[in-house]
Amino acid sequence: MLSAWRAIMDFDIVVRQIFKAYKAGSYRWSLDDFVKVFERFYGLYADYMGRGHPHLKTETIGRVMALLTEDVNGVRYSADEYLDSDLFECYFVTAFNPGCDYSIVHFTSGNVRYYKTFEAV
Repeated sequence: MLSAWRAIMDFDIVVRQIFKAYKAGSYRWSLDDFVKVFERFYGLYADYMGRGHPHLKTETIGRVMALLTEDVNGVRYSADEYLDSDLFECYFVTAFNPGCDYSIVHFTSGNVRYYKTFEAV
């Protein structure tokens, strides 16, 4: 099981990456919203997967940030929808193809989020 100390240290690095990506981009959400959403996803990842989330490049985190706020099939997501719903939990209990790493990159790819939204209602 992932130690709480290691998870905190790893997430501290992610927060710095989020901050750097946020400064370089233009987003509808606040910096605090992004930190909270990533923190929730990474925490659930550790709970469900039993290990820390795979490390991502800062550029990848910036792309994920843009995708998190992007409209998907006419659905516009707010930070609250990620924070106050079961959307992430529905994602983690889905049996995807063998080898799926359940990363936040996969979550934001294609229509994964869109389909999970209907399960989280």
